[in-house]
Amino acid sequence: MNAVVLCLLSFCCLGHAAWAADDGAAFQKKLKERITASEKRLSELEAQIIAAEGTPEQAKLLFAQAKGYDDLAEAQYQLALERGVTKAFDAPELVESRKKAIIVLDRILQNHAKHFDVAKALLLRARQNRHLGRYEDLARDLQTILVKHPKSQSVDDALMLLGDYYFDRTNLVNAKKLYQQLELHPKSPLLSYARYKLAWVAINGKDFQRAAELFVKVANAPTPKGSRAKTQGNLRLQALKDLVFCITEVMPPEKTLAYFQKLKLSRAEELQVLPALARRLWIKEHARAALAVYEHLISLADNELDRKDWKEQAEQIQKFLTTHPEK
Repeated sequence: MNAVVLCLLSFCCLGHAAWAADDGAAFQKKLKERITASEKRLSELEAQIIAAEGTPEQAKLLFAQAKGYDDLAEAQYQLALERGVTKAFDAPELVESRKKAIIVLDRILQNHAKHFDVAKALLLRARQNRHLGRYEDLARDLQTILVKHPKSQSVDDALMLLGDYYFDRTNLVNAKKLYQQLELHPKSPLLSYARYKLAWVAINGKDFQRAAELFVKVANAPTPKGSRAKTQGNLRLQALKDLVFCITEVMPPEKTLAYFQKLKLSRAEELQVLPALARRLWIKEHARAALAVYEHLISLADNELDRKDWKEQAEQIQKFLTTHPEK
């Protein structure tokens, strides 16, 4: 099993599966307005940058311009997605915006290193290169941050991104070292993400007990305030779903339902996580344990379609047990 391939984390892009026609049109309109506003702001910044030639203030304005191109690229990407563009990441206008951001950041790093946070500029350039598929350039900038600017506020992000770089290339030894360094920063907002990826490193090493412990730490992490609350909630749910695989490898099957119930899942979380547990137990032919989970789900079901499906699964297992009572 290639567990790395199975590690599909998409919590940053969760949303509605489909938009109603009116909602889609309204959202596209907002994106177009955002793009227009970004372009206007970038034009204003260009004039300010010219006026600030030869002053330390120019570096700050240049970074604002680079960030503006990054924001513009994000809006262009969302609009391409809404329009159903194939390979939205490669949309020409999006690629052009990211390349312009890199040009501006190059200018900062070449001409204003004494007047600006170099690590901050390197990190933003690394993000652009990641989107453009320039992974060696990404890795070089991240290594520079870690080696030359170890006390920078950009270090946590650099550890995460470089860890992902190695993880995606199945270099799990280096990935683990980088993620573990984030565990030394208990107040980092990226700590839960690092533990999530460390869990998958453990799965690749078939250390399912360690992976389960890490997934539980992610699930039990305090919910942050503000904009990160949704991201943490999505990560918690993903960790609980992935925990299913690990826990069925290390725990007696008849104890797994009680184990998840002790984690104090909300009703909505149970309805999303426990079907995976029931399927996993059934695949492993732990019929009685799977039946207990389906019966619990039937009692929770909030729509007839799910209730019908789970009743059919329960009936199938009951028939199986008549000929395989030992299961």
